[in-house]
Amino acid sequence: MEVGRNGVIRWAAGASFGLRKAGADALVNVDLRSLVGSQDRAYVDNLLDRIATHGMSGLMRISLLTEAGKPVSLLMGGRTFETEPDVMYLGFLMPPDSAVTAVGGGLKGAEALAKAATSRMTVSNGTQGEEGVALLVVDGLAALAAKPGGAAIIAEVSAKIAAFLRAVSVGGDQVSPLALGKWGIIRGPGVNESLVEQGINAILAAAKIPTTVASFEIAFDHAGISDADAGRALTYAINKFADDPPENFGIHSLLDASKAFVADTVKMVSQARRLMENNEIEIVYQPIVRLDRNTIHHVEALSRISGISSIQDWIRFIEESGLSYDYDLALCERVLAVLDGEAAAGWRPLVAVNLSGRSLSGDIFFKRLKTVLDRHTGVAKQFMVEVTETAFIKDAPRMVKVLEELRAAGHAISLDDVGAGKTSLEALRMLPADFFKIDGSVVRGAVSGDHDAATLAAIVSLAKAKGAELIAEQIESLPEARAMAAAGARFGQGWLYGKPTADLAFSSHRHVQLPDDPGWVPLKPR
Repeated sequence: MEVGRNGVIRWAAGASFGLRKAGADALVNVDLRSLVGSQDRAYVDNLLDRIATHGMSGLMRISLLTEAGKPVSLLMGGRTFETEPDVMYLGFLMPPDSAVTAVGGGLKGAEALAKAATSRMTVSNGTQGEEGVALLVVDGLAALAAKPGGAAIIAEVSAKIAAFLRAVSVGGDQVSPLALGKWGIIRGPGVNESLVEQGINAILAAAKIPTTVASFEIAFDHAGISDADAGRALTYAINKFADDPPENFGIHSLLDASKAFVADTVKMVSQARRLMENNEIEIVYQPIVRLDRNTIHHVEALSRISGISSIQDWIRFIEESGLSYDYDLALCERVLAVLDGEAAAGWRPLVAVNLSGRSLSGDIFFKRLKTVLDRHTGVAKQFMVEVTETAFIKDAPRMVKVLEELRAAGHAISLDDVGAGKTSLEALRMLPADFFKIDGSVVRGAVSGDHDAATLAAIVSLAKAKGAELIAEQIESLPEARAMAAAGARFGQGWLYGKPTADLAFSSHRHVQLPDDPGWVPLKPR
């Protein structure tokens, strides 16, 4: 097509009978935008403006309507020439079936953006492309939402910003809303931070919104680490940007510290990889005790890393960066190797290993886990699975199948952090489990008499319905132990029974010595 700067078609040829039965001539003098669905018109306006202003555009996804109103998915590219500045020359291709996606939606959320960006990064590095990820924040939209009519203004402005960002993204669909006032985009060739910021600022100015936009650029250059680990760093950065409150990723922090943040993320991924490959992660063990007998039933394997002040923060980074697959497998291998050694000495304890719900959900991880277990067949029956981060399980039916297969192979299943919000109620109802681990916050709250007593009652009821035993975590006193036993927990874990230790042989001393307490009365077994 030849199209004027006003969007009116001057000439058309090719397979245009797919849009008009009368053929190409029927498209002359028609406004191209009238062939576009209403949801995409702002996007196409931005595309045409970009071609007219910057001279050309790469192939972008677009959907044009037939006379019957049926959308036809196409790839459109265009350019102008200095000798004919008033004409845009547009070409349209029918994409292969595998490349057809719904136009108008773009990417959905941080996870989809991270996956697409990781894929584009590998291609870009191989072809010396100019692409990159830009994370954008519009300061002040949250404050506007609280004002009368603010929600409607935000919805209108956000739609215009999304349409503009699609027009400057790779292919016209590599953009995703991440949170209120936050977007992520895989920018197309020739699109820089300045161009993106100017376009959004123009939209804000037209809407008379007194705020500005800043961008957080993540270049695809990642010299020094593998494509896979660079993808993990990219995933972590995108998730961090999407989840953190505005004060952590406001205008000033983006302008002042974006490069440092990316560098630190890459450094953390490299450090995590080194720790795993060099076996620098220490494994410690903490007993889980029968409350009615004060004897050890099994132990939980926990991680400790020299120089890491908060193991919880480090594990969270492992989860969010996508390194949990490798980390969890390394942990399993280490524990099983220790069990081999203990078996040679005549001691065969049961050991629960924390595995992320994100890891267990992956087909590749599960196959590798079975391979690891097969290498340690002599002690595999002693291996128990403690499922963490169940709130992030995306495919619940798949997880049910995985856990049922593990149980059929003789591995007991515990669900961690029950009552803390990290383990969803839906997961508790659906996932097969032998143990529910009552989070320490619920234990303390129930003993102190606040509202957590109701939470505890609900957990006890659900566990009974599923035939699962209860393990009360973070027990530090005899009153807490008595209260949990009275509530129906048969097992307990906490400093009252022993702090984590690197020596697994401690668990061969099955009876746990407790502080003197004349009021302590051992409970009868259920």
